[in-house]
Amino acid sequence: MKNNPVLVMHVAIITLCTALFLSAGGIILDTEDSVHVSFQGKWTMSEYSGKFITGKNCMHDANSDKGQKSVTFKLPPEIEGIRDLYIMYSPHANRASNVPVIIECKDGIKTVIVTMKENKHENGWRKLGTFTFLKGQGGITILNKDTDGFVMADAIRIVNPAEGNTMKEEKKQESITVVPANYGAKLEPVATLDMSGAMDVCAKGTYAYVAAQYNLFIVDIADPEKPVVVSKVIFGGKGRQIAVENNIAYVTARNDGLFIFDVKDPKNPKFICQYDTIELATGVQVNGSILAVAQRQYGVEFIDVSNPAKPVFISKIKTHEAQSVDIRNGYAYAGDWGAGRLTTIDISNPGIPKTVSERELQGYGDGVYVLGGLIFVSTGHHRRGVPAPKAEGDEGYGMGHGLEIYSLKDPSQPEFISRVQFPAFFDGGGFDMWSAEASGDLMYCADTFNGAFIVNIKDPKKPVVINHYNPGMVVGITAVKDYVLMACGKSGFHIAKVAGALPCERESEKPIQIPAYRAMPEKDHRVYRPGGQVRNVAFLDGYALVAAGMSGLKVVKLWPEIEEVTTIRSTANIFYVSVYKDKAYISEGLNGMSIYQYEGKGQLRKIGAFRQENMGQVRQSVACEGGNYVLVEHMNVFDIVDVSNPESPVTAASYRAGIIYYDQIGLGMIDNRYACVHCHIKGIRWLDLLRNKKEIDTGLTVNSRFTIEGGVAALGKNMLVMDRGGYRLAGPLETGIEKKPKITFGGKLLGKPSVYGTYLFVSDRITSRVGIVNISDLQKPVLIKEIGTKGNPGRAVVHEGSLLIPDAHNGLIIYDDFVRTLGLE
Repeated sequence: MKNNPVLVMHVAIITLCTALFLSAGGIILDTEDSVHVSFQGKWTMSEYSGKFITGKNCMHDANSDKGQKSVTFKLPPEIEGIRDLYIMYSPHANRASNVPVIIECKDGIKTVIVTMKENKHENGWRKLGTFTFLKGQGGITILNKDTDGFVMADAIRIVNPAEGNTMKEEKKQESITVVPANYGAKLEPVATLDMSGAMDVCAKGTYAYVAAQYNLFIVDIADPEKPVVVSKVIFGGKGRQIAVENNIAYVTARNDGLFIFDVKDPKNPKFICQYDTIELATGVQVNGSILAVAQRQYGVEFIDVSNPAKPVFISKIKTHEAQSVDIRNGYAYAGDWGAGRLTTIDISNPGIPKTVSERELQGYGDGVYVLGGLIFVSTGHHRRGVPAPKAEGDEGYGMGHGLEIYSLKDPSQPEFISRVQFPAFFDGGGFDMWSAEASGDLMYCADTFNGAFIVNIKDPKKPVVINHYNPGMVVGITAVKDYVLMACGKSGFHIAKVAGALPCERESEKPIQIPAYRAMPEKDHRVYRPGGQVRNVAFLDGYALVAAGMSGLKVVKLWPEIEEVTTIRSTANIFYVSVYKDKAYISEGLNGMSIYQYEGKGQLRKIGAFRQENMGQVRQSVACEGGNYVLVEHMNVFDIVDVSNPESPVTAASYRAGIIYYDQIGLGMIDNRYACVHCHIKGIRWLDLLRNKKEIDTGLTVNSRFTIEGGVAALGKNMLVMDRGGYRLAGPLETGIEKKPKITFGGKLLGKPSVYGTYLFVSDRITSRVGIVNISDLQKPVLIKEIGTKGNPGRAVVHEGSLLIPDAHNGLIIYDDFVRTLGLE
């Protein structure tokens, strides 16, 4: 074992190895130090002889058991006061880009996120920041929770800045402009309009188009200082971003999809249709007949809008977390949020998009805008690898808020030019949204925490902030001649005068050709493609009821051959169908939930409907055992609907949750009594359907927090709660399940569960995988197969020996006699 450098300082014998460590300055704690370093979980000694490894031991987590491994460096008892902390690791492309390093100091618990894919710091020491420690207290812990690659643990270095630092500080690889304290001249509004929840704005000619809550506003700005609202369209989704091209407006609305409007006559706009996007429609841009929609964790979806009344899915590509998107010269550029990346996608053939490069940003990524040979990227808080700054000039100042400029000399490989840093938090809270547009020599940046900034980009290597404006949360921004238009989430639509501003107009270019679709033959399964997005399937009297989005509800015979029997059309998207005995409960989006009576021979007759004013879209309706209740999800509410009289369904109880996206109602019940629903923030809630009215909501949570990727399903006397690579089991009304041991089956799979006999099927809609787990022994489950799909799989269904996977735009996958076909025997 290597001598402990801390102890060596107090004895006369100093080994050559320890002397080498101390010559660098400060105290080094290495993973060979058993006195001050402890491990949780099994760590493996690295065989990679990287440039920056100290001593003999550099450990890694084997890229496994995420969330269950850590390395803690306990500070020596003599450490007290202000100290600079550094970390050593060997870089490689297979390392994690998001390693949490926890520092326990006088000011509490601090988290620094470190990327280990590269290490350009002098002598290999990456600075974590400056912290204050109490004597005999404090430590540094490297975690592998939710990391996306190998996590390395080598050494920590502690330096007293008062004694000087003999090591060279980190190399400055970038051109950074630190904005002066006044951030340029303060703009004053020349006009404001009251528009609650204004989120984005674009301008065409003398009109501005504003997406605000459930409204599309069209504003006459012929005189920008006297704007006039000429029309308003109310639609069924919370508008997020907007693009207008060829008199068509495209408005994204997150989990409510994409809304398309004819705005040829601005005073009389017309709703055309609602397109069922894969999931969280956020960013939007159009190029000719191709529309790109950025969808957070689901990547980017490409849509043929040559006929806006009948948009057609072209393809999708998974990126890290696409928040915004722009298209230019055969490439799509996505601002990937949590990963902090600028992702470049080759769409010269939009039917087969390919990621060709990724650039790591200083902060979380969002708005992207291409102008000429440049691309501008807005970034926001959570700057990586540094602690929160205390004053301007501190390392980490800005916390990632700012603007990055890249050259597109090679459009496939954006090259960093410069960066402008905005303040960390200029004036309080905001949304996790940052956007950017440009025209002429000016760049317009909306930062919801900090307001708006106008940047002179005449010399892109030396951008200069010339104006700022903070009305409290600027979300969307654009410009017309001599004026800037802003959508402000809390205060409406604002216009400010900016001399020299020009309209933000897209440059003309050759449109991208849309390829003819060719379905490739499947080897071991069949696929039914109804034309819309297949979200789920249920069975009634041997007929498959397929929820197919814009194509309606399809009643289909699947055996011996696929045969459509009938279609239930709707003016809204059909998201989900659930069956109990002879009734079908259909989630019809804006039309609410419809109840149908089975008439025989595949025919259904509508007998009732559940629809409340201002309830938003119904995206999931799950019938409960006993047939008296249906759990209905809409907006941020779960309604328990009494359907004992199907002609007049009524709300028996409601649970107002946090963030609800899709498929967050647990399947099945315990003892025909207990059910579960879950949301992104508040966790999993128990419902007791034998209680009365409001008491159905027990107020009890299985756990306090739950991710959108996970799901819940009844399994005998327990609820099976998914966790990555495993699950936990909760008995009726049990709480605090996160404290129970996780039952693991291997791998990293997390998704929506469905249980049939001794098989657990886990559908991961985000990563396009379905796992099959043998649960004949619930305490020792085994992952026996993973199936990759071309679409985005929903919960799997087993019917008469066949496995069916609703796979979104790829259709309904059918594995006949799946046990034999998939080799599960």
